[in-house]
Amino acid sequence: MLASASAERKEAGGVTVLRTWLALHRQKRRRQGGGQEAPPAPVPVIVDGYYEWDTTEHGWADVTISWTIDYNGFPEASFEVWMEGAGQPDHLVATVQGSDRQFFQACVTSGEDTLNYRVRYRNGEVIGGFSNVYVIGVQL
Repeated sequence: MLASASAERKEAGGVTVLRTWLALHRQKRRRQGGGQEAPPAPVPVIVDGYYEWDTTEHGWADVTISWTIDYNGFPEASFEVWMEGAGQPDHLVATVQGSDRQFFQACVTSGEDTLNYRVRYRNGEVIGGFSNVYVIGVQL
């Protein structure tokens, strides 16, 4: 009988240890947000782009691009417009308001060139991924 009582205490102690571990594990997961990651920030998609010669200034091409975005519950914010081309590496060209879905850049190039545009969502420290690269081949 004494051996039986000792075995029951060991078993009960083991269950208690398991329950304590499980409770601490669940508490840690709750504090970490339940193991769920925040949804990714929205990513715009450039759907159109074109160039026009001599619109703003004679001998120069101006560029217009437009995009769509599904905010997926995120607030409207701003968009960063990036461009590579015209003898320049990939760089931030402008930041436009979230209500805008179009960007106009005057006097981009004065000759034939390949211009690569990308756009991304930005709301303070929340930065979305880059859109597709939209290539505009400027020809004389």
